[in-house]
Amino acid sequence: MPGTTDGHTLASTSFDNTVRLWDLTDPQRARPHGAPLTGFLNWVNAVAFTPDGATLLLGDGEHTVRTLPLSVKTATAYVCTATGGTLTPALWHTYIPQLPYDPPCARHG
Repeated sequence: MPGTTDGHTLASTSFDNTVRLWDLTDPQRARPHGAPLTGFLNWVNAVAFTPDGATLLLGDGEHTVRTLPLSVKTATAYVCTATGGTLTPALWHTYIPQLPYDPPCARHG
């Protein structure tokens, strides 16, 4: 369960085919960073952050290593492409309920 270079984020894996990111700003009260990452066909058995903390590497039971960019710019581009430029309030509240609705696609470019 490695952490980012900022020392405040931890990634954990599970046999329920998910990866979770945790905010460890207060180590006594770890909080999840959003919903678990899902969509894996098999368990995720290894995670590692790149040295710059910008990417999470995932090793899974499919004998595959996947990359997950963690930068806001890359994540915004992905979300806007995946939703066709329309991130609805319902999708927003499903995946990032801890933040007020603020659709990024109109200002993404």
